[in-house]
Amino acid sequence: MRHPPTTPGEWLLLLGIYAGILFSIFAFLFFLVIVGPWILDKLGGHGPQDEHEQRLFQESAEFRSRWQNVQLWQVPYADLASEASRCWQIITILEKRRTSPTALSANDELINQISGYRTTLTTVQQAMAYVAARGGGPQLPPHGTGLNYPQ
Repeated sequence: MRHPPTTPGEWLLLLGIYAGILFSIFAFLFFLVIVGPWILDKLGGHGPQDEHEQRLFQESAEFRSRWQNVQLWQVPYADLASEASRCWQIITILEKRRTSPTALSANDELINQISGYRTTLTTVQQAMAYVAARGGGPQLPPHGTGLNYPQ
């Protein structure tokens, strides 16, 4: 059986061992709390990972590209309505990301993206209202199309 430390050198050695163990525990906790969520974020967290999200971002980019040199009030109403729906969905996705615990590092970027999509949504909704006011809005089925509504 080992005897308790008696010399100052033995005490320093024991103190060093305990300090090393304590440091290792704190380093592991730091890694778990700080670095762990960052790694999860990069590996599987918050890029447009699933196909639906990726498709929303892609189709919205295609809409902006397709109609970039055209006044929005000249865009067909159906295209405007589709883009408005995509913007709502994208804003919802980005808001969820912004409020997640692992989004602290990218919060400013997310806020800028949300702001951009809200601006796009407002602009598209204004164009929809203009097109609808000029009679180019959503088309209702003509009377007598076989839809049986109570009269």
